[in-house]
Amino acid sequence: MASCEDQDQHKRNQFVVDAMHVGTWEWNVQTGEADFNDRWAEIVGYKLDELRPLSITTWLSLAHPEDLEHSSQALERHFSGQDAFYEIEARMKHKLGHWVWVLDRGKVISWSDDGKPLLMYGAHLDISSRKEREFALRQSEERFRALIDVTSQIVWCSDAQGELEEFDPSWASYTGQSREEWLDGGFRNAIHPDDRDDLMARWHQAVESGLPTNIGLFRLHHVSGQWRWNISRTTPVHDSEGKIISWIGMYTDVHEQHEYKVQLEENQSNLEEKIKLRTSELAKAKIEAENANHAKSQFISNISHELRTPLSALIGYGRILQSARLDKTARDQLIKLNKAGEILFSLINDVLDFTKLEANELQLSHETFNLRHKLLSLISIMGISADEKGLRLILNPLPPTLARYYVGDPMRLRQILFNLIGNAIKFTEQGEVRVRVSPPSPISSDKHRLRFEVIDTGIGIAPADIPKLFSRFSQVDDSNTRQHYGTGLGLAIVKELAHRMGGSAGIESVAGVGSTFWVEIILDLTPDASPPPAVDQAPMADSVVVPTLEGVRILAVDDSELILDVIDVILSAAGAIVECCPDGQQALDRLRDPSYSCDLILMDIQMPVMDGNELVAHIRRDQNLSHLPVIAMTAGATQTEREESLAAGVDEYITKPFEPDQLVNIIRQTLNNQNPPSISNGKAEI
Repeated sequence: MASCEDQDQHKRNQFVVDAMHVGTWEWNVQTGEADFNDRWAEIVGYKLDELRPLSITTWLSLAHPEDLEHSSQALERHFSGQDAFYEIEARMKHKLGHWVWVLDRGKVISWSDDGKPLLMYGAHLDISSRKEREFALRQSEERFRALIDVTSQIVWCSDAQGELEEFDPSWASYTGQSREEWLDGGFRNAIHPDDRDDLMARWHQAVESGLPTNIGLFRLHHVSGQWRWNISRTTPVHDSEGKIISWIGMYTDVHEQHEYKVQLEENQSNLEEKIKLRTSELAKAKIEAENANHAKSQFISNISHELRTPLSALIGYGRILQSARLDKTARDQLIKLNKAGEILFSLINDVLDFTKLEANELQLSHETFNLRHKLLSLISIMGISADEKGLRLILNPLPPTLARYYVGDPMRLRQILFNLIGNAIKFTEQGEVRVRVSPPSPISSDKHRLRFEVIDTGIGIAPADIPKLFSRFSQVDDSNTRQHYGTGLGLAIVKELAHRMGGSAGIESVAGVGSTFWVEIILDLTPDASPPPAVDQAPMADSVVVPTLEGVRILAVDDSELILDVIDVILSAAGAIVECCPDGQQALDRLRDPSYSCDLILMDIQMPVMDGNELVAHIRRDQNLSHLPVIAMTAGATQTEREESLAAGVDEYITKPFEPDQLVNIIRQTLNNQNPPSISNGKAEI
């Protein structure tokens, strides 16, 4: 019967142990034998079977070496009767490698006749979470104390009713008061008399509100004898039920900041007046700068018109005469005339392009062109200059991988190469100038990186002078006695154009040997190798290819008789019926004549009486004329002019001087856009 009761008691004890979720141990002190339950092993990440055979060595192997000494001391005190229980907090090595804190508590339950401990029972309770909280709390306290130590602030605390209880030691070092003086009412005496009542009233209001409060600004007596400005902020401390049990506050010295604020306030009215005056001056300067910029743009536009208009006529007549039957002497003179016009046109373009770059108005076109033909045409033109100096201008065989057609800005590419080849010829007295195109480097399925090199046997450039080359208005030799003149803009524009075309430019040179100027750009490939919309033939030196405009009626409007004559010759040769007007008003009167009709209007922008933009505005407002396509034609150079004309209602825009076939093609394209061909069975019917 007793045995059954013992078993029941054992089961009840085991239930209690399991419910407490503690690890138990049993130790034969004399033999070292030990036994543990599953939870004891689980605390350190093991299954009990993993730790067998079990003995006191199992504990010793898992315990932290620093804690074994404490364990031995606690056992000695318990064995000697000093402590009723053996109890320590110790670390044990977890299977995963970290340390687990346990509360190890036990007691000897049997002794030998001579007083030696025989059997001892105990338990391990995992207290890692408590230890972590204690560690976090200690860290928080240490950080708080360190924060107080490194700041110039004074921390104080009060009871729940607002009665001050304690200041930290910095109070004494700041005010010079001892703790005894503070307890004897020194706190109030340390506050400036003018601030004392107001500060205490705000403090009591904070206590009544029970909320964190910025008590405000006041003066506090400093150990130096100075009254220094401080601010105070306080916050309540709550117990677990949310009841306020105390207040913590802080005084912060803001004397310098306050004095600075006062000084700022004293100077504020003067400062505001100065700001108003300066703002007015800046506004005036801004208006003046805008007016100056507008005047500059207007000047550029005007000078462009004045320079390019007669030059357009000069080049236009030259290109027209190329188709005439001339004897050798006249043809040679014509070639030289065209060459002079090309050079002059290039110089003017350099100056105007520089202005566009400064105003960020230079725009690149996106058109399909035959690169091979463009290169051959340029070499043909530049070869004249080379021949005059007795030089050979050579175009190396083009790489077979070079595409037939590319999409980009052929005019700007021509400008780049024109500058580089022209410079090479200018600075080479004997030998040759060679143009080389490297095999294209594919960037993607529809883009090629192309490298062009112009190699000369000229004077070469010293390394110290190379950085000057691509700078604006800079020349290697800028003396009054230099042999070669120029604007100093060509290479700077080359570099900028190359950059805008996705590439770069540079030079390799040896003084006295020669130079290699190179430029890299990125060009798009045409889809399915489609040819350009217009016939792209390399122009011959003695002929001009002009497409047909048979029967097209065109009203040409320009204040320059020379330009009108050039237009009449070009368009009449293409089969068009041309009527000319010298200004916008006469053109408008002619258009409103019921007996007159035309298919397209080609007009200048800058004209007396009525300019082109005003003329097109009248046309677009007139329901009888609004359908007519209008092409703006100008010697101006800025993007602003183009945008103004397009906004006024023109359909297309062409800049003087122009190639005859360029003028004819843009007219044909504009007319086709107005009356597109119909499509039947996949074929265009025109």
